[in-house]
Amino acid sequence: MAKNFKFRLEPVLRLRSHKVEESKRELRNAANKRRKKEEEIEEKENYLKQILRAETGNKKASDLQAGHFHKTFVRDELKKLAKEKLKLIETESEKRDRLNEVLKEKKILIKLKEKQLLAHNYDLEREDVIRLDEIARNLSQTVDILKV
Repeated sequence: MAKNFKFRLEPVLRLRSHKVEESKRELRNAANKRRKKEEEIEEKENYLKQILRAETGNKKASDLQAGHFHKTFVRDELKKLAKEKLKLIETESEKRDRLNEVLKEKKILIKLKEKQLLAHNYDLEREDVIRLDEIARNLSQTVDILKV
């Protein structure tokens, strides 16, 4: 009678699969945060370009000074956003590394399961061959008895 294959580490494999999905979700979130930060930087850069283009005509000294301070503020903000973006890129890289690690762990278990399944199938085939040999031997003995 053929036995069904049961992988003893199936719960661990399910856990690894869950960790893979969780890591993918975390990586996706990190990538989204980075993209949003890039969009924010792009908006600020466009705003700064717009301010720089708008400088024309005679203005009061106080307006020029306020404009200069505002441009400096926007530039400082851009620098701050760039630093935040670098941190987000680093975080995203860490999440990607974690995902690769978890995928590797899952792949190891899958390979182990495949090896055990192959061994199980080999054992079943071997048992079938033994049974068939035994049947053939019994038939041979029966034929020998009938000949006598």
